Amino acid sequence: MNQADRALRKNTIRHNSQELYALSLEEFDHAFKIMAESPRYVSQRSTWETLKSGVEVGANYTATGKDLGTLTKLFADLGFSGTKAYIKYYKGRPYVIFKGSPALRRIFTGTRYGLQNAKVVQMGIGRSGAVSAARSGGILTIVLVSAFRIADFILTDQMTLNQLIGTLATDVVKIGIATGASIIAAVGAAAVFTVAIGPTVAAIGVGLLVSYGLSKLDDHYEITTKVIAALDELERRNNSKLKRLQQDALERVGELADSVIDYAVDEARRILINTARHYLPRRLPQW
Repeated sequence: MNQADRALRKNTIRHNSQELYALSLEEFDHAFKIMAESPRYVSQRSTWETLKSGVEVGANYTATGKDLGTLTKLFADLGFSGTKAYIKYYKGRPYVIFKGSPALRRIFTGTRYGLQNAKVVQMGIGRSGAVSAARSGGILTIVLVSAFRIADFILTDQMTLNQLIGTLATDVVKIGIATGASIIAAVGAAAVFTVAIGPTVAAIGVGLLVSYGLSKLDDHYEITTKVIAALDELERRNNSKLKRLQQDALERVGELADSVIDYAVDEARRILINTARHYLPRRLPQW
């Protein structure tokens, strides 16, 4: 290897090196407390408290806002009623048929598209498009809400790990129910209406209503609070059981140690007596 190759390898290693620090739980807790008391962290926490409500709303309704933006584009292209696009079957296969002059449309410039067409699915038209939009919206909402909860856990001193887990659990359940309701609404609308954007409108409307209703039910019955309390109680029981197991183990170890010591003492006594019995008479003077 020549000098240029060695220099290149050294430079590559230097720019790709990573430092790894191994900390015990006590050291990590101490380091985190120091970081939490730093002026920069306090400033970030204060800023987070100011922005938290807006970020939470954004995380919960970003997917809905995206769907509404897509729907607005469709209304601009097809008219507010959306009747310029409807579903019709040819030879047993469904198609989206567009009325009017293609020159007046910016998105769908053709007159007929299959329901599995990439543009149709992407814009949420028809049953497949609406279901796909609802499913992807639910996944996006879970990702954003999870990121928000984790950030809130890190930047809020009062939140415990059980609060994070309990809140995330109820969030995912609510999002899952709302997404399922949206999909059912889209499928039902596709079976009833021939208007192409009917399933999308139904999915968005039902999803919003169910999300709002579930949030109100959660607040009224304090479901999230009860889940967190149940996790706290479970943790207390597990800790109590663990302490009992530890105590039992210590007691058993103590009993075993006592038995070993007793055995050792008895054995040492026996050996000492036997030794004295056999050797001392030989060493003592005879009178």
